[in-house]
Amino acid sequence: MGLEGIIENIALRLPELPRPPRKNLFQILGVQSKETLNSRILAYYFNPKEDHGLGLLFFNSLQELIAEKCNIEIENYSGEFFVFTEDSTSRIKEQELKYKSIDISIDGKDWSIIIENKLNHHLDNPLDVYWDHKKEDFKKLVGIILSLRPIPEKKCTSKKGRSYINITHQELVRQVQSNLNMEGGLSHTSLIYLYEYFKNIQTHYETKIAEKPMNEIVKALNNQGKEVLQIQNKVDRAVEYIDNQVLTIFENNGYERKSSGLIHPQSNHQIRFWVNGGREIILNNEIRFVIESFSQTDLVIRNNEKEFFDFLQKKSKSNPFFTYGNTNGSRTRTHLVKYSNENFLGENDIFSEKFEELLNEYFFEKGGIVDVIEEYLSNKLGEINKEAEINE
Repeated sequence: MGLEGIIENIALRLPELPRPPRKNLFQILGVQSKETLNSRILAYYFNPKEDHGLGLLFFNSLQELIAEKCNIEIENYSGEFFVFTEDSTSRIKEQELKYKSIDISIDGKDWSIIIENKLNHHLDNPLDVYWDHKKEDFKKLVGIILSLRPIPEKKCTSKKGRSYINITHQELVRQVQSNLNMEGGLSHTSLIYLYEYFKNIQTHYETKIAEKPMNEIVKALNNQGKEVLQIQNKVDRAVEYIDNQVLTIFENNGYERKSSGLIHPQSNHQIRFWVNGGREIILNNEIRFVIESFSQTDLVIRNNEKEFFDFLQKKSKSNPFFTYGNTNGSRTRTHLVKYSNENFLGENDIFSEKFEELLNEYFFEKGGIVDVIEEYLSNKLGEINKEAEINE
């Protein structure tokens, strides 16, 4: 089987890549997995006195889940309450346990709901310490472990046998969504905040959903490992070949590769070429190259920009794939001419021949773009030097 057949065969066997979901605000800020931040947001929503306009929506939804999961008279956990985050276990006598923190505490008159909030970390917390701290002030306690995935009941039980209720973030969000009354006149801001919170929780589950197709891709690549490696090696060799072809064509016209680009050592001016890499040329069939000014020559161009581009376009051949002027936003160099073609090679084209023909026709031939740029700069520098002599 030829290389094209191998590539086609592997491509047909590979599942489609999962489509990445659009980022939410928490992801943009890089805080989507911060448990302390998530606890503060939940505390904000659990507190009916806050300005979210949702009243007891989150707290009532939590109560319903507690009642659903265990035999507790949830009516005993009602009335006025206060919500705290990072509640320090200061009532514990042992010094080394005295300053542990409960992620969220919802404290009523004689009851307290302890919430251990887990996003990505394993459950390895002093559950008994939390309980002992709270029982000093409250008769009725409920412990909750809020996690992304369900946790076995055994792991939710402390060393002293206190059972914490496991509720997942997804269960809480769904309960809130089912109880949400969209006719309640919520402000636009409140809706945006709530949507972004829901979306952030959902992203943790979307990552899990994406695991199946990605595992299938890994398995398929593993089964076709030798063929994939063969393709990779040939791509690497082809990329190296194209990069060398580009360099050879420029070297044949007197240019040398420098760290900053392709430069003609006999030029009196600071202009250079830059060409995109062979990998992009091969895999995307896209070629982009630019001739640009830099350093002192760039100052001359910038100070006479309109005059220069009028001169260049008047005296050189045009091409539909050319753009003139600075398209990179840099203040240290100016794109004089940029060529960009996203469908460079046709079915029967040979890269080196087509690229060399393009450069020769528009840039390297006598009277081409390089000569026009050199002519303008020589004339302009002559004018500048003459004016300087007169002023002296």
